[in-house]
Amino acid sequence: MTFSKSPYDGEVFTGLDLKGGALEDLTFYDCRFEGCELGEASLKRSRFVDCVFLHCDLSMVNLTDVELSSVQFGHTALVGVNGSLLARTSVAPLELRFDTCTLNYATFRDLDLSGSTFEDCLAHEVAFSGVKLIGTSFWGTDLQGSTFHDCDLSDADFRGARNYGVNVKQNRVRGMKVSFPEALGLLAGLEVVVS
Repeated sequence: MTFSKSPYDGEVFTGLDLKGGALEDLTFYDCRFEGCELGEASLKRSRFVDCVFLHCDLSMVNLTDVELSSVQFGHTALVGVNGSLLARTSVAPLELRFDTCTLNYATFRDLDLSGSTFEDCLAHEVAFSGVKLIGTSFWGTDLQGSTFHDCDLSDADFRGARNYGVNVKQNRVRGMKVSFPEALGLLAGLEVVVS
């Protein structure tokens, strides 16, 4: 399929295979991508507003200057994605939704992901640095080896999440919701001994 430079609105793209290809300088409004292979593709300078990606592979995709707004990802692989390259054109949060996705080895830096959702995801070794995650839900997500540095986790919901560690000295955590026994891990940065 050949893409033109004109905007796409309300279209459904099924089974696209653009692995390692390019989907650059395009705008998509309210579009659905189902079963698409976009691994290692370049999405440079493209814009996705109110779009949905279902059962897609976006691993190692190039997100340089890509605009995302109210985008949902379901059962989608985003392994090694560098979210730090996303365009920062709006003062509003990106409000992304990840349901049952694989985000291993992803990087998010200096973004506003407040109100976003990471539910039932595999998010191993993900680096969050300088990210606003106010009110973000991590319910059911496995965060093994993931790091949070200088993040605002105020009112973030970690109930039901697994294998997370948050240094309460390096992050803002007021109102953060956690479950037992994972809550004990928050004491590690405080040099508290629990017996």
